[in-house]
Amino acid sequence: MSKTQTYSFNLPTRGAEIDGRYRVVEQIGEGSYGWVFAVEHQFLGQTFAMKILHPRVASDPSWVVRFREEAKSTSLIGHENIVFVTDFGKCRNYGYFFVMEHLEGASLDAVIAEEAPLGMQRSLRITLQAASALSSAHDLGIVHRDLKPGNIMLVERSDGSEASKLLDFGISSIVMVAAKSSQLYGTPAYMAPEQAVQPDVDHRADQFSLAAILYEMLTGQKPWLTTSWDDATPEARTTPPRPPSELREEVGEALDEVILRALSVRFEDRWSSIDEFSRGLVSACSVQWIPKSDPLDFWAEATEVDEVAPQVTVRTPSAGESLVIVLDDVGDVDFETRPQVTVRFRTADRLAREYRRNLLAGGLFLPSDEQPELHSEVDLCLVFEPSARSLEVRAQVVAHSSPAGERGGFGVAISADDRDRLTHFLRSLRLGLELSQADVVRPMREPTPDEDLSAAEAFLFSRIDEAMPVAKIRTFASGLPFDVEQAIQSLVERGCLEIEPADLSSLSEVSQIHEAEVWATELPTEARTPERVRTAGAAALVDDDTRLPWLDEQGENGGKRGSLAEPSEISYSRQEVGRVLAMVRYFKARQNYFGAIQVLRKALEVSPSVPEFYHQLALLHAQFRGDYPRAFQALHGAIQLDPQNDEYKRTRAYLEKLAGLDE
Repeated sequence: MSKTQTYSFNLPTRGAEIDGRYRVVEQIGEGSYGWVFAVEHQFLGQTFAMKILHPRVASDPSWVVRFREEAKSTSLIGHENIVFVTDFGKCRNYGYFFVMEHLEGASLDAVIAEEAPLGMQRSLRITLQAASALSSAHDLGIVHRDLKPGNIMLVERSDGSEASKLLDFGISSIVMVAAKSSQLYGTPAYMAPEQAVQPDVDHRADQFSLAAILYEMLTGQKPWLTTSWDDATPEARTTPPRPPSELREEVGEALDEVILRALSVRFEDRWSSIDEFSRGLVSACSVQWIPKSDPLDFWAEATEVDEVAPQVTVRTPSAGESLVIVLDDVGDVDFETRPQVTVRFRTADRLAREYRRNLLAGGLFLPSDEQPELHSEVDLCLVFEPSARSLEVRAQVVAHSSPAGERGGFGVAISADDRDRLTHFLRSLRLGLELSQADVVRPMREPTPDEDLSAAEAFLFSRIDEAMPVAKIRTFASGLPFDVEQAIQSLVERGCLEIEPADLSSLSEVSQIHEAEVWATELPTEARTPERVRTAGAAALVDDDTRLPWLDEQGENGGKRGSLAEPSEISYSRQEVGRVLAMVRYFKARQNYFGAIQVLRKALEVSPSVPEFYHQLALLHAQFRGDYPRAFQALHGAIQLDPQNDEYKRTRAYLEKLAGLDE
């Protein structure tokens, strides 16, 4: 007869100190895996949410791995609709904990319980925001696997608009593989049928869950009556759900078709990607998407990285310069002038981000101090500078925006008549938007000595020494200042790589992707850093005379804390250094300090001779973690590389003062 284990555990009370850095404000939640507290970071004075793991969970090493991997997997996605995990640790009194962004708002399940059915426009906006976040996660091979209304938080932005936040990646694909778990997890009412019978599922499982949530928002009912795990199996769902329009007439047949396809019991019958599902939703209804600014533009501008943010010019021609003949309501000829707006995207990465943030829903945000009148029509010219391609479309100004602390601008909605042309144009640019996470990239030949590879091309080629899925490449390149898809395409055009499309009708590639994710997150840094970039491209290399030791920050992965390791030989350009620092400032502004540290770690793996990377790392270790030995180690690296820098000397005096106060 088995015994039920009991646990004695004292929860922290108001004012209790945790890990020497956090002070408990109040308990704000409780679940089957632990308790959630609002805590104040004592060094930063900022409020976070802390989850303390239940002893039943924390006593199982596989669960500890799960939560650590959740922190790693979500910190670098950097999507505004995903809550980030900013710290993970263990303290003597309360055991394991992780720290998250603190949100004030309401969970979607509470909103549905009180207000369902929700408004059409609101339901679609929530769905499209969640789809955009999932698209970014899927790019890295991360499948959420537990998407439900309780894991979506609705919060208010600084401009008063509503935003959704995805929570709890605790049973995501990357987490479960890291924990070596083959158990079945999920929420029966929302999980895909295949998830009820097998642990390995792909991105289309998240699509099913999101469609089930949208169905419930629109109708106030779940697609199927589900009271137990058995009710979620494929056999129990042979009868399709009622079309939403039968429960709510205004939904319409076109939207019925989009939702019901995403709810197909056979995953092969669903939309091929979450992006395709989003496009289907937008085309099936007249949703008015309000474009949102990209906060990274502001920090890139502040760091003087002039190629990141799109360059916008607004010109209103005089009446005699550009006339448009129109007929008014009574058939008389009238004349009007339309503002001419040009937006120049200077990197593939930035255009891809805009695609997922706004273009996917038929909108575009233009950062500009000059703003045409609200509701006015404009002639918009979209320019992609790397390939000197452009497209002219008609658009309407639908929003003016001045986000707190960020640059203002205006949002436009692309004319419905031009959206197909826009989609075709974006696909023709070969931004990697159509690359599946399971598409396989294979090395074909070594670059020749006279091929001058960029830093991005040299870095990727040095890592792709065997066939690997796109998700694996995106994972190890996340947080780096490279246009990854563009670099892949460039190497394909050179004949150095080839892309083999994946068979989306099979789940066999998922295990390969999972293995790739573990490879990318668990191996020691030294094993992932090439000893020598396999190309003679001079622009991508640093001479042996300039090679310097760099601080190994991967103590938990086998390297000794504070030890010196051999650098790789790829050198960032000035602009790429600026983009790294822009990402660091962006993550810090969002209080995602774990993400900022991860960005700097990855940057040092690739280009270890940039003193400012060490300087920023030193400040983060001191101010966020209170880890002064590691902070001084990092600062020592900065001073070694730039001994004449007075700012680094002032930082050393500052750290000495902080360390003295902390004693």
